[in-house]
Amino acid sequence: MGAATAQAPFAPRWIAVFAAASICWLAAPAPGARDGANAGALARAVMGLIVAASSAAWVATLALSDQTAPGVAAAVRTGTLAATALALAWIGRTPRLREAAWLVYPTLALGAVKLVVEDFPKSSAAALFVALATYGGALIAAPRIARKAQAPPTRTAARADEQEYSG
Repeated sequence: MGAATAQAPFAPRWIAVFAAASICWLAAPAPGARDGANAGALARAVMGLIVAASSAAWVATLALSDQTAPGVAAAVRTGTLAATALALAWIGRTPRLREAAWLVYPTLALGAVKLVVEDFPKSSAAALFVALATYGGALIAAPRIARKAQAPPTRTAARADEQEYSG
């Protein structure tokens, strides 16, 4: 369906950006700050976005070569975006990295745009099937995984929290 996909050259500066963003994102929130209530929540979400995007790019780069057909490359990138959304939803289940759950829907929206712009025009039927199946699975699973993280606390857990903060 076209010429093979050319790979971008290796750039060590992107490793430095990834490492710095990972360290910032994994750093503990300020002592005494409650879950999501600290002023750095937006900054942590931005760092999470950088980490997720660079991780997805690395996975896609490892899976592709210069001889990969454009449709197959598009399907691999779609699968990588779907896996990134699932990973963000799963990571967002922890109270310390709850901001990752905020990035699930933007990642899924990016995947939808990517399907329309890249996969439909370049992919064969088999590659398009794989791309749509992986993206559809992520559309179903990621919000469910993220929703479990945002479930309201049970009555006994809420009572225990009140006792902990009151004295």
